[in-house]
Amino acid sequence: MVRHCKERPYWTLRLRLNLSEKLRAMTELPKDDAGYLNHTSIPNYFKPLKKLFDMCDVTIPWKRVYATYPELDNVTESRGWSKGKIVKMLRHARDLMDRVLVLASSGVRAGSLDLAWGDVTPVYLIDGRLVPDPGPGDHKIACAALRVYRGSSECYTTFITPEAHRALQEYGHDIWRELRGREAGPADPIFIRSKGAPVRASEKLLEKRIRRMVTLARLHDPEGGRVRRHKVPLMNGFGRFFNKVGKEALSHDSPLAPLRKKEYMMGHQGTMPLDQNYFKTDVLELAAEYVNIVPDLNIDDSERLKQSNKRMADNIEDG
Repeated sequence: MVRHCKERPYWTLRLRLNLSEKLRAMTELPKDDAGYLNHTSIPNYFKPLKKLFDMCDVTIPWKRVYATYPELDNVTESRGWSKGKIVKMLRHARDLMDRVLVLASSGVRAGSLDLAWGDVTPVYLIDGRLVPDPGPGDHKIACAALRVYRGSSECYTTFITPEAHRALQEYGHDIWRELRGREAGPADPIFIRSKGAPVRASEKLLEKRIRRMVTLARLHDPEGGRVRRHKVPLMNGFGRFFNKVGKEALSHDSPLAPLRKKEYMMGHQGTMPLDQNYFKTDVLELAAEYVNIVPDLNIDDSERLKQSNKRMADNIEDG
């Protein structure tokens, strides 16, 4: 094919244009038709071809092909999970692993759950100040810092609620005691398979567990079409829940600074292009911003009633 395309470049272009026309016609079919194709899928048919041609020095005017793509006017409007639906999910939790609320309380992506116990650091509230190491004694945990993508260029820090940290510690204690007869070490993976050797749980396994709870709670209703489409993404719905809660929370800081900090907590670069270079913030400053939204992120009603946004904000000083 590559040899033929080099010898007949115009034929190659016409072939790509005809393919694009055929795919576009499929996007205009009714959604319940077996041949229906979503608009967003069209580029996927051309990406491997473009990669092949680029590597083999086959030159065609790709802009003419791109110009034939249909406008993205049928993208499904999706939203995040609500607190009520997360509560319904947890009613069908099979074990402690299902009850760990890392996704909802931190906004991390499912692919970032490849975590070790050393990536979790409690942050304590002592005399109105946030400190990472309060020394001996029984101290109140305000939140826990979560180091995501450690060792990579995409590494960033976010947080989980005391509620999520408590569930995480309970799960870790039970699963490691049961499988290894010891407490987990800093290098040990957090999420492991519940049977057999303590092997790190794959993203696919974690997604399967979430899907099971969602299905049993009957929270996913198909919108129709050949492919089951849902208004709430299975895994990303937790990140959208976190983002919505964070953006709606009140803050004593200037309006723009909290938005930037909450974008950092989700691994984003900030609200403006220069943020990543000129707007730097300390982990404890991020923690101070995070604890303001802890009551709204708590899933258990009893946890939420113990706190209020105003009391948490008034008791915490910078530094």
